[in-house]
Amino acid sequence: MKPTIIFKKVFYKKLWNAINIAYYHSFNKEYVNAYPLYIFMDPGNVCNLKCPLCPTGQGDRGMKRGFLKYSLFKRVMGEIGDYSLFLFLYNWGEPFLNKDLFRFIKLSRKKLVIPITSSNLTTLDRNSCKQLVRSGLWYLIVSLDGLTQETYQKYRIGGDLNKVLKNVRLINYYKTRYGIKRPKIICQFIVNKYNEHEVDTIKKQYIRLGFDKLLLSRVRSDLGKGVFEDNTTKLKKYRDWFPSNKEYKLYLKNPKNCKYLNVSSAINFDGGVFPCCLIYGDNHTFGNISNQSFFSVWNGPNYLTARRMIFKRKDITSDLVCSNCLKNKTFEEFNGFHFFLNMILPNKIYDLIRKPF
Repeated sequence: MKPTIIFKKVFYKKLWNAINIAYYHSFNKEYVNAYPLYIFMDPGNVCNLKCPLCPTGQGDRGMKRGFLKYSLFKRVMGEIGDYSLFLFLYNWGEPFLNKDLFRFIKLSRKKLVIPITSSNLTTLDRNSCKQLVRSGLWYLIVSLDGLTQETYQKYRIGGDLNKVLKNVRLINYYKTRYGIKRPKIICQFIVNKYNEHEVDTIKKQYIRLGFDKLLLSRVRSDLGKGVFEDNTTKLKKYRDWFPSNKEYKLYLKNPKNCKYLNVSSAINFDGGVFPCCLIYGDNHTFGNISNQSFFSVWNGPNYLTARRMIFKRKDITSDLVCSNCLKNKTFEEFNGFHFFLNMILPNKIYDLIRKPF
């Protein structure tokens, strides 16, 4: 079959799937006869840094450690690749520690799924920067939470700011050398009490530093055990991290319902499926695709109960982790559509649509 015919067939599959997802999402349906628009698939929950608010950095052993195998990734892509639009290759670890990451990226591109990863960028060398550029990665989100080593290492404990910036320059060098425009490099700056004085500076300098986009992010207090806490508890527990400037709101306005349950899903390195990328702990999985299809988990008893509980406020049970968001009214506001707009639009234009805080 000719490549153009294959492209058209996959394009129409993805388009029809997106239309179906829009329908199921708009009407809060329990059973979703379509695949998620975007998937988080963790290459591994192992990291070389010790970020203090991250369960991995904290040494939380609620989840076993390891790396995603190519055989499992290939099987998952074989099922969902013709339907999903975006693949987020990151979650609880440093993606580039998985030696198969470039193979994951290449296969996702072959399936016409847009690959995105997020990295502290401290483990790469010249050769891996070259491989990255030639892999077909679409977006690279780089954690850069400070403009000096002092402010940067407050959160990125064990990181080297100079090495991060050096690798950004190397990636741009190889993009120019090979005439490749991707990946677009996104500077993610988590605004906290120790770096908030640098926000105006990073807004002015991110392009000069080699980034294509700036993504200002809030301090995440809802990771790991934080998902079980209400906002009052979080404010007390993490007050040493929250910025003092009220311009940077501590919490986004909570939507009425979850933005994940019928649009996206998160898959751990071992095949464990989670309702969203914020949930940490092997005891909170909705199923495991190492021994069954993704679709059977996606519309299995746990997902159906969670959707009924969140969307209809029926059959509420504390057995599912989603009950905590319902109880504490802390639904996550992540919106895939807005994330996509943020990636493709200039910062000034996107800010007119939606403020980052």
